Amino acid sequence: REDTTWRGEMTVEGTVVVGRRATLYVEPGTHVRFKRVDRDRDGVGDAGLRVLGRLLVRGTAAAPVRFSSGENTPQPGDWSHLLVFTGRGQSVIEHASIEHAFTGLQVHFSDALIRDSTLHGNVEGLRFGRAFVHAERNDISGNRYGIRQHRVERGVTIVNNRINENDVGVFLIPSGQNTLDFSAERYVADERFRAAPRVRGNSILGNRTYDLQLGERFCYDIDVTGNWWGTTWSPEIEAHVFHNADDQTLGRVLFEPVLGRPADAAPKGRGIHE
Repeated sequence: REDTTWRGEMTVEGTVVVGRRATLYVEPGTHVRFKRVDRDRDGVGDAGLRVLGRLLVRGTAAAPVRFSSGENTPQPGDWSHLLVFTGRGQSVIEHASIEHAFTGLQVHFSDALIRDSTLHGNVEGLRFGRAFVHAERNDISGNRYGIRQHRVERGVTIVNNRINENDVGVFLIPSGQNTLDFSAERYVADERFRAAPRVRGNSILGNRTYDLQLGERFCYDIDVTGNWWGTTWSPEIEAHVFHNADDQTLGRVLFEPVLGRPADAAPKGRGIHE
């Protein structure tokens, strides 16, 4: 309920909640370990951080902040997430390493900035919906889903990140609006929510299933021009994108023109991996 500062070595065994009027400050060099405690037996560790107020993680290049599993043999899903939900003001995560969670960072109905950070070895690296999110110069790798956006709407920028070696690099799901009824057969997307994140200057390549995938009912086109896909040859890029060419109920991913080489994206290995 009150402003709090974390520093040094810490171990968390449950869910820590930051109240609506409070700010949690995490100092450079802090290492937070989440113990795997699965009381509800759903296969995901219960420990995590839920922010209803504000989160300020101010690591530095020389002294990053680390959030990781507290287990001797860490696995994805050992702990739940860093969750910013209906937060107050903008939460900031800089020079942090987030590992072994179900979702490294989730943001909903909030405003968050994450940059110069590593999200590695999670089930989902970064997940958000109906939120203002700016993700810049991050290394998002080795997750099942690198970036997963539900309720694709305005207010999101994904720029100059390295998104590679995930199962799916970027997975986009439209806003669940229905102007007719709740029937799957009669679904019509609400025109007010035909929007998409700004995705520019990223290196999106080497993801095992798809570099970019549109989810069910994503029935409009999306512009993701100006990114580097590891090649400039359109058929090879196309083979790693799931959209209208694979399912005619979906929109098209418009990826051309592409960058001819990697932009100023985060270098692989930023942060600390075990």
